[in-house]
Amino acid sequence: MKEQISRRGFLKVSLTLGGALVIGLPENLNAETDNESPLFPNAFVSIFPDNSVEIKSKNPEIGQGIKASLPMIIAEEMDVDWKNVNVVQAEVAKKYGDQFAGGSLGVRLNWEEMRKAGASIRELFRLAGAEYWKIPLINCTTSNGFVVNKQNSETRSYGQLIAVASNIQVPLDFTFKKPQEYKIIGRENIITRPDINNIVSGKLLYSSDIRLNGMLYASIERAPYFEAQVESVEERDALKINGVKSVIVLNNERYGGRLLGPNSPNFVSGVAVIASNTYAAFQGRKALKIVWTKNAGQESTESIEREFRNKIESQGVLVRKDGQPVSVGRTIEATYSLPLLAHVPMEPMNCTAHFRDEACEIWAPTQNPEYIIQGVGKLLGLTEDKIKINMVRAGGAFGRRYYADFCIDTVLLSKIAAAPIKVVWTREDDIHYDYFRPAGLHQMKAVIDPGTKIVYWRHKIAGTSRSAYLGWQDPPHDSEMDSYTFPAGFIPNLEFEFVHTPSRVPLGQWRSVSDSSNLFVIQSFLDEISHTLKKDPINFFLSLLGDKKEVHVFGKFFLNTERLRNVIELLKKRGNWGSKKKIHQGYGFAAGYSQGSFVALMATVQVVANQIKILKIVTAVDCGFVINPSGARAQVEGSIIEGLSAALFNKIDIESSFVKQSNFNDYKWIRQNSVPHIDIHFIDSAESPRGLGEPVLPMVAPAICNAIHNACGKRMYNLPVCDNGFTIE
Repeated sequence: MKEQISRRGFLKVSLTLGGALVIGLPENLNAETDNESPLFPNAFVSIFPDNSVEIKSKNPEIGQGIKASLPMIIAEEMDVDWKNVNVVQAEVAKKYGDQFAGGSLGVRLNWEEMRKAGASIRELFRLAGAEYWKIPLINCTTSNGFVVNKQNSETRSYGQLIAVASNIQVPLDFTFKKPQEYKIIGRENIITRPDINNIVSGKLLYSSDIRLNGMLYASIERAPYFEAQVESVEERDALKINGVKSVIVLNNERYGGRLLGPNSPNFVSGVAVIASNTYAAFQGRKALKIVWTKNAGQESTESIEREFRNKIESQGVLVRKDGQPVSVGRTIEATYSLPLLAHVPMEPMNCTAHFRDEACEIWAPTQNPEYIIQGVGKLLGLTEDKIKINMVRAGGAFGRRYYADFCIDTVLLSKIAAAPIKVVWTREDDIHYDYFRPAGLHQMKAVIDPGTKIVYWRHKIAGTSRSAYLGWQDPPHDSEMDSYTFPAGFIPNLEFEFVHTPSRVPLGQWRSVSDSSNLFVIQSFLDEISHTLKKDPINFFLSLLGDKKEVHVFGKFFLNTERLRNVIELLKKRGNWGSKKKIHQGYGFAAGYSQGSFVALMATVQVVANQIKILKIVTAVDCGFVINPSGARAQVEGSIIEGLSAALFNKIDIESSFVKQSNFNDYKWIRQNSVPHIDIHFIDSAESPRGLGEPVLPMVAPAICNAIHNACGKRMYNLPVCDNGFTIE
């Protein structure tokens, strides 16, 4: 299937490897190696004389399991025993190529290069075996870290062949394993979390756990409304608190302003309290008396939504137009409202930095170390070689840690204080100073012909824009509405229109970005059309897809409808779609293509006297070949849990240009006793791996809301569900 690999929202960074990972593959880094020294055949792998192997994982680990998946691919193609592999986090270095976590692209972009990194080493040791035994290469094979002489079944471990291998150039001519030969990837019966023992024992170091000699702690009182600055501060009471060392005013206008560059927000202005411990820093912060610059142009949820309603009737940018508007036929219309959403990773934002000798070292739970290097370099005028980033495992991210704002003020404070500094965020800080998923108002219209086919489709959004807020070079609609959004390509007359509603509310990438909003609207509206026409929702959706194997949507992008139909058929079977439902129960369905994968999802709910109980979620996913089955299920489960929380409870309200919510008491997360049974099914596929961290999430809200309608007849035109008079059991 032909398609464009990237998606809006992460296009603003370089996503193309361009062969960068191949560097080091043909290098012979230790020609003088003997069997008492390790071999470093490429940038990722070290092989030791005892036949143990160390593999570096290049991308940040934020809980998505990439620290396991990428080394598993290398180890598989190397043909080594996974029990002998030690996985370590790679340092930040150009030799590894792009190192970021986002867009469900970790495995997708690195699949081929990781295979090359492993297969070239396997071939290297075949050559070493042939040289050692003085036999034709065809008579050498490998198995679990050993080279086997097929003539006499004699074996030599890779470790035993280090001296021979060190004098052979790493080959560029090699073959990949066949799927039926795999022993590591795609298997259920191996432990695939390198840090699992340290996680369950509490020994794993997160960024919050970093301690340095002489380290000080900082807590920052940031602006109480968007883009405010400190006018004056009274610090005497703060300095009286035992442990408080100093008070420092941070004004981002002195260091580049709100943005350091496109897609690179700067720190928020405020006042930092530096102390010998976190308690003193927090108490000192409470004792500050700050006068802020005047709040010009206050915003609120009500004012933003009012602007949406006003602008939805005005002319916007025509993002896509196919054919002509149709007025003859049955017309169905609906309007949907989507709120701002926060990220709330379990580990609040934090960073540790040590600036000294005109260089700095940073310990950060980052998704994108390159942005930190760029931001700190611009802030302090440092070259890349003067900035060292330690990628510490993050306690969740979901897009929030893609930016460098939380690191930049830390480095600046370390320089001013002439000491290593840890900036600690509270949960309230984490919610108040997030970069939120955009809000929007969606106006939908469909015209149906006598044959019950959709002959005209119009999707118009009045909304805020990440592109505009983050200073992208692209127009505001670019981050919120795509030319290839479904059902483009499937309806002859179609219009997509976007009306930008400017706002000072901070906006950023949120898990599955625009799909989290747009697919809720699209899948909900399709369900409404199917019920209006008295059609089964799944059969109606399948009829819209048609019977072609793939459909041209836009540019080079062709949607593989066969793969989408396959996940829907698997869902129907596993979810028993069409079976008789019990009283007060309802079924809901949603399906589509998101972040590279094909997903169908079914929800079963019970609604009694406006109390909702989510009974079951069944999903079928085609993400290509599944590298790590247990990790894949964990990602899907996490997507569903977050999708449920967003659909049922989550919203961010703005009051006087500030975020009203502050913690999990008013930004609720689904509780364990409300989580339904989750049933996950993957298509057995030999296709290249595709995105998985995000594709399932957008299907959760529409499936839940469609099920609620099926149970009680009430449509959800705005989220969260609990704003519609419902409670959750």
